[in-house]
Amino acid sequence: MKYELDNRNADKEYNQKEFNRFIKEELESTWLCPRGRYLKELLDICDNEKQKDLIFFLIRNFNFYDSIKIEEAIQTIYKHIQDEFKLSPQNTVISTVSKDTFDMDSSQSFLADLRNIIDADWKKRLITNIDIFKELLYKDTTINNIIFIDDFVGTGEKIYKFIKGIKDIFPKHNYYFCTIAAMQQSKNILNSMDIPYFSYQWLGKGISDSFTGKQLTEAIAIMSELEIKLNDLKKIYNFGYKKSETLYSYEYNTPNNTFPIFWFRNNNETRTPIFTNRLTKSKITSIKEKIYKDYPNSKDKEILDTIAKNHTTFFEFREKFKLSPENIVEFISKYKNMGIIKFNNDILSLTDEGKKWLLKNRHSIYNRKLSIIDKAIVNFSRDSDDYSLKPSKLSILKEGKGN
Repeated sequence: MKYELDNRNADKEYNQKEFNRFIKEELESTWLCPRGRYLKELLDICDNEKQKDLIFFLIRNFNFYDSIKIEEAIQTIYKHIQDEFKLSPQNTVISTVSKDTFDMDSSQSFLADLRNIIDADWKKRLITNIDIFKELLYKDTTINNIIFIDDFVGTGEKIYKFIKGIKDIFPKHNYYFCTIAAMQQSKNILNSMDIPYFSYQWLGKGISDSFTGKQLTEAIAIMSELEIKLNDLKKIYNFGYKKSETLYSYEYNTPNNTFPIFWFRNNNETRTPIFTNRLTKSKITSIKEKIYKDYPNSKDKEILDTIAKNHTTFFEFREKFKLSPENIVEFISKYKNMGIIKFNNDILSLTDEGKKWLLKNRHSIYNRKLSIIDKAIVNFSRDSDDYSLKPSKLSILKEGKGN
């Protein structure tokens, strides 16, 4: 792992309790790890602990769909289309709700992910945008069933108007709708479409459905205080579009129904939001790509040796090695996933398997004087029962190339 310190955070003074909490929250929400810097920037605009507490609460309840969760959702949707809707590709097409031919939106990203899962016969029945859809329906009289897909439904108004408009043009077809996530509040509108529909996940309001009484009143007031800091935010986006209070982000996009503190950026603001709701691929590096591409090095050895000798808190970890929070989360995530270290609250220690691993591999892995080891990666296999780590083989690789 390469340690390129972020001077803004590595040299910054931290409160020990706050720092330990910050690292723990990142580690418990794995999707947050590569976005830790942006979470810290969000926390920096807070005026008090109550504002930070609310942000941490919302983060813990956030629904982020990375590639793994997207695949799980799409597998379920694909199964529902066949088993519950009982549709076949012979007389059915699946279309996005996109009007844009050139720039891919989240509906088209959903379709692209679906293409990777479905059978060959279904792949021939995918339509990328409405212009192509309309042209096809005018020509192909064998199509009886149309499934529209989108990654998210907020108020339900947009998809209702869309389906109604299509049904007015093509009234004789059977229509269906599938989405990865939808707000509970949209059910009445979706029901009024009078077509079969399916949502993989139903979402409640992040604050209003989580608190009651005085706690609810206080949470609303706190969020209002935070949103005042978003100077250029239009009122319609307070608490998310039409007060949706959504805690959701698709890997490729974040709807404006989500609380704007997570995606909105003032024109003159240097803070980078945790998410973007624009259709540009995030510059944030995937945590998988970042953690697993590098093999243990001498810096890792020094850190692991320290943890082996003394149980270390996140803050002590930072003070001793002067690493940025991003480096710390990256290191802990890497060796925790490998089964070598563990943490309880804010205390780091080696696992039993990690102690054996460190002792056994101390020289073969960490002796950087041996150039052949300098180009090696230790591959590991997981035991399916206890997820313990077992060295499987040493692959000698050419520098700059992977397996």
